[in-house]
Amino acid sequence: MVPRTLGKADILLAVVIILGACAITVGQSLGRSTDGGREVIIQVNNQEFRRIPLSQVSGIVTVDVPAGDGHRAAVEVASDGRTRIKESDCPDKVCVRTGWIAHPGQVIVCLPNRIVVRVEGGSEDAGSSLDGIAY
Repeated sequence: MVPRTLGKADILLAVVIILGACAITVGQSLGRSTDGGREVIIQVNNQEFRRIPLSQVSGIVTVDVPAGDGHRAAVEVASDGRTRIKESDCPDKVCVRTGWIAHPGQVIVCLPNRIVVRVEGGSEDAGSSLDGIAY
């Protein structure tokens, strides 16, 4: 058998395949958000008070949350995806001691003031090997 040389059609097909693979890779990289489409939802008395997409946060944003009956709490949302209740006038301060949360599904609850802060949205980093978190 005599080896066959590559023709113009073969080279064109190889170039199209390589360009297609590059386009898919670039498209997936651009479409992937660093925050995974996550957002912080703050509820007061089971009503949504504010929804904050992490893609719109620069630095640390502090939200003053009125809880009724003159009670208040301060919620901090950081651009790196973390959020916490920084201050609250509740007596036990469990919500403040909870600290920072960052993963979808995590929740901070201030029962006396009826405030719920939770992280919702997209998945964690695609490269993460964790499929759950236990405390």
